[in-house]
Amino acid sequence: MKIIYITFLFLVTFNFICCYDDKGNYEYKQINDIEISFPDYNFEQVIGETFKLYPKFTYKYKDTANLNLSYKWAIGERVIGENRQLVWQVDTNEQVEIALYVTNIDDNMVYMGSTIVRPTSIYTWYNSYLVLSEKNGKSILSFVRYDEKENASGETIYDEFDRPVLVNQVYEDIYYNENKDELGSKPLFIQEHIAKIFPSEGHVIVFQEGGQGSVDLDGTSMKKDILLVESFSKGSYPADFHPTNAEMMTYTHLIENHDGKIYSKIKESYKLFQSGYYIHTPLMFENKEIRAHIINSVLANDKPYTLLHSIGTTENPENRLLLVHDLQFTDVNVSGKVVALPEPTKGWPENFRPLTDLGNCQVINISQYNTGNTKKPGYTMFLKNSDGSYQYQAFELEREYSGEKLSYPKKTIAGKEQEMLISFPITSPIPLEECVFCNIASRQNEYIFIAYGKDIYFLDRTSPENGIRHYYTCKANVVDMDGREYYGEQLFVGLDNGGVLLLNSNNAKNITTNAEKFRWESGPEVDLGKIVDVTLKVGGNVP
Repeated sequence: MKIIYITFLFLVTFNFICCYDDKGNYEYKQINDIEISFPDYNFEQVIGETFKLYPKFTYKYKDTANLNLSYKWAIGERVIGENRQLVWQVDTNEQVEIALYVTNIDDNMVYMGSTIVRPTSIYTWYNSYLVLSEKNGKSILSFVRYDEKENASGETIYDEFDRPVLVNQVYEDIYYNENKDELGSKPLFIQEHIAKIFPSEGHVIVFQEGGQGSVDLDGTSMKKDILLVESFSKGSYPADFHPTNAEMMTYTHLIENHDGKIYSKIKESYKLFQSGYYIHTPLMFENKEIRAHIINSVLANDKPYTLLHSIGTTENPENRLLLVHDLQFTDVNVSGKVVALPEPTKGWPENFRPLTDLGNCQVINISQYNTGNTKKPGYTMFLKNSDGSYQYQAFELEREYSGEKLSYPKKTIAGKEQEMLISFPITSPIPLEECVFCNIASRQNEYIFIAYGKDIYFLDRTSPENGIRHYYTCKANVVDMDGREYYGEQLFVGLDNGGVLLLNSNNAKNITTNAEKFRWESGPEVDLGKIVDVTLKVGGNVP
C-alpha cells in the first residue's frame, strides 16, 4: 500500500511539473495595433502641384520606440510614395482614393488607411480673388491667390505678429490662357452664380460691352460656357441694354440696366447653371415698371431675397426699398415676386428714416452684412439729409421659414428689447457721396471700410456713435474693395496703378501700426491696367 501511495505521489508531482514547464508555450506576444488617420488636410488639390500628406498614427500601446515600420502609398496598384510623409505631384484629373499601407517588419502585420483626393484647378483655391480690368484697350480677367509660407520641413512660417507669412501669385489674363482667345473689351463687373451640382465651383459672368460681349465662364476651368445674350429670350438683348449690376439667387436672376430697369429670369431648374430665359419686359410692381438699384447680397448658397432701392422716374420719382423674393418651397412659390417692406409693429423709431419712404434723403450706400442666419440678413445705410448732414442706419429683416411674410427681428438695444432698427447722426472727415464702400460680411469683424482717394477709413458697426476713423493710406487711389472672406480677416483692394493690396481687417479698431494692418501688396512687376472690379472667388453649390 505504501508503494502504491509513493507511486501515485510521484505521478502527480511529475504531471504538475510537466504542466508548469509547458505553460510558456501558450503565451502570446502583445500586438501594437496601429490606427491610421489623416487630420487637417484639404481633399481638393491642384493638378500639377505638390501634395504633402502626413498621417497620424494612434497606437494600441504607448511604447512605440521599437517598432520597425515600412510605408507604401498607392493609388490602386500604382505606388506613389514609400516614406511616412507623402510627397506627390498631382498628375491626374480624376478623383482618386489614396491608400497608405504600414507594415510592421518584425511580425509582418499590415495596417491600412485611405483618403480621397479630388484634383482640381488653381481657380478653386480657397484663398483667391478675381480682378477685372482694362489693359491696352482689352478686358483682362486676372486671378490672385495666396497661401501660407512653409519652411523646408513643411511647417508654417509666422511673422512678428504671430500671423502666417503669405505667399502670393498673380495670374494675368486667365481667360486667354484657358480659352486661347480674347475676352473682349469695355469691362464692367463680375457676378457669380450657382447650381445644385457637386462638386462645383460655380460660374462667373464677366459683364462687358465690347468684343463678344458678356460671357459666362466655368468657375473651375475658366473655360467659356455661353454668351450672356444666349440666355435672353429670342437670343437678343432688350433695346438700349447697358448693364450696371446683377444679383443671382438660386432661382431668380436680376440684371440692372443703366436706366434702372431690372431684367429678370426664373430658372427652370436649380440643378443647372443655365436654364430659363431673361425676358425683355422689365420687372413690374404696382402696375408700373420698376426703376431701381440692386442691393447686392452676401454671396452665399441660400439667398432668401434681394433688396432694391427704388428711385422711380423723372416724372414719378420714388425713394424707398423694395424686395424681390426667391422662394420655391412645397406649395409656396414666390420666386421673382416684388413686395414693399413692412411697417414696424410700433411704427418707425424716432429719427429713423422710413424704409418705405426715405423722403428727400440722398441714399449714399446700402449694403448687407451677415447675422449668422441667411433668412435674417442685416443691412447698413449711409444717408445725406437735405441740410447736408450724414446719417447712419442699420436694420435686420427676417422672412418666415416657409413663406413670404417679412418682419424686423427683435434685439436688445440700449438695454431694451425692440425691433432691429437703429439710427445715428454721424460726422465724416470725407465726402461720403464720393467714396468706395466695403461692408465686411463676417460676424467676427463688424466693420465697414470706406475709401476716399488713397485713404481707407472704417466705421465699427457695433459702435457707430464713435464715427468714421482713418485706417490706412495706400500707394495709389482705391478703385474697389472686397471683404467677403469667411472670417472677415482680409480686405482685398484694387488700386488705380494696376496693383492689388491685401490688408488685415481683423480687430481693426484695436490695431494702430501699418505693419499690423499690412499683409501683402503686388510689386512693380504687376500691372493689371485699369481695374474696374475685384471680388472674392467663392463658387459653391446649392445645399
